[in-house]
Amino acid sequence: MDYDWDGVKTRRMKILKLGISLFIFAMTLVGPTMFLLHFR
Repeated sequence: MDYDWDGVKTRRMKILKLGISLFIFAMTLVGPTMFLLHFR
């Protein structure tokens, strides 16, 4: 049984990249809202 390390790595990187992009997207949505609420 040869374990598919490369497949696991690429899948993990894909999940990581997706998570990072979602996090940045959430920050761009939440950031201005918090800014506006704070300085009203």
